[in-house]
Amino acid sequence: MTPDEKFAQWKQSLKDPDDSIFYYHKSMERILLGLGLFAIATKPMFEEIRKKVPSLALPYMYSTKLLTLWIDEKDDEFCSEFDFCFPVLDKTIEAFMAFRHKYPGISRKLINLASAFGAYVSCAGDITDKGAEELLDTITTDGERLYSDEIKAIAKKVNPFIIRNGMFGDPLVVMRILDPYFPK
Repeated sequence: MTPDEKFAQWKQSLKDPDDSIFYYHKSMERILLGLGLFAIATKPMFEEIRKKVPSLALPYMYSTKLLTLWIDEKDDEFCSEFDFCFPVLDKTIEAFMAFRHKYPGISRKLINLASAFGAYVSCAGDITDKGAEELLDTITTDGERLYSDEIKAIAKKVNPFIIRNGMFGDPLVVMRILDPYFPK
């Protein structure tokens, strides 16, 4: 089974938008791009998160694992790991919300980043298919970490805005930062 076939199978299993935060994502590549953006953008917070709340580090680790298998074109392993990792990734926002009172700074940042990257890049459809593919192709891995100079540059510009304003900040600001990947 290919990742695209796995996506189609998973998508067919959904009956309602409440079944998954990824319900409106139109392809596996869009989901992986959103996960890659999130993992790379939150990398500086990863050590702090892992020390304080180890379970909140799971989305970072699982995103890296799935993207590594996808990049290495290990389709069978990807599909197998998808069944294990994806339910955890799907509940990421809920997990961050559950910890928001105990660790308000970390949870708020993670909720804002996950929500914004999901909305602006993965599911909103504002990014062109070509732009999404190009940005996804910039991601590399050593098996333990994800890398992308382009995404790191985007995160450096966008993270402070998103952390400060959440996903309800002016979308035009984010779109200007992501301008090379959005249609003119």
